[in-house]
Amino acid sequence: MSSKYFTLLPTVDYNVFDSRVNQTQKLTNILVRNKIRQDVLDNANLYYPYYVEENERPDIVSYNYYGDTKYTWIIFFGNEIIDPYFQWPLDTQQFEKFIINKYGSIESAKTTTHHYERIMRTATSTAPEYVIEISEDYYNTSEASRIIPTDQKREVSNFDYELTQNNNKRKINLIADDYVNQIFEDARRAFA
Repeated sequence: MSSKYFTLLPTVDYNVFDSRVNQTQKLTNILVRNKIRQDVLDNANLYYPYYVEENERPDIVSYNYYGDTKYTWIIFFGNEIIDPYFQWPLDTQQFEKFIINKYGSIESAKTTTHHYERIMRTATSTAPEYVIEISEDYYNTSEASRIIPTDQKREVSNFDYELTQNNNKRKINLIADDYVNQIFEDARRAFA
């Protein structure tokens, strides 16, 4: 995140030494969050859809799109990202480490079921796939076997679930660069 953004934030007196000693230091209050003007957030025409590629960090997106890394925080605000470590897509190596930490191994994540789905509509060139989650009990009943054709139901592994979640994080919106300076000025005034 850009250091220029932090210069806009208010400071707070904080006792960094010992709660019994009344010796404080001025620190930047990073817990304060700016609210981008609601009219900008509500206007879908001001956004450009963007797909975050492998190894593309927020500062790289900011530099490539806005020409400066100081606007990284606008990407976070425009996409309601509070914690970029968990809300930004992981690259392949980070994703594999995440899977191993959470499920013990990649193989375990691939062979254990997260949930079951019924495919209500397959994807077409004009419409995405539409599925509903169904319970394991129903998935395995004879009624489900009779009603739901085999090609319209599926088991989703923990690995596939997490991969879908990570890939969904790749779909972000970038605020049109015409409005970035306005938002930056609003933040400066809000924290003044």
